Amino acid sequence: MFVLATLIWAYSRGRRAVRKWRGVGMPFYHRNAYDIAAVVALVDRRARRGALVVFSLCRGRIAEGCLCGKARNSIRALTKLVRQRRA
Repeated sequence: MFVLATLIWAYSRGRRAVRKWRGVGMPFYHRNAYDIAAVVALVDRRARRGALVVFSLCRGRIAEGCLCGKARNSIRALTKLVRQRRA
């Protein structure tokens, strides 16, 4: 089960990297380090570790999305305050 989850995730991320390489000419960026770590864990026959890498990245992405949303709302509120003070 861990192997399947890691392979599905690595396949989808690999496809995205190939599309980026064709469009921009640069397939590697900082988030590919997780992809490489997951695949290396599979090759090294450590499927649980590969799945843990995938889980950690997904959890980090969710937290990043929540924090970005909060930051965006804070900036909007500050902008609204500035506009009210000017009027």
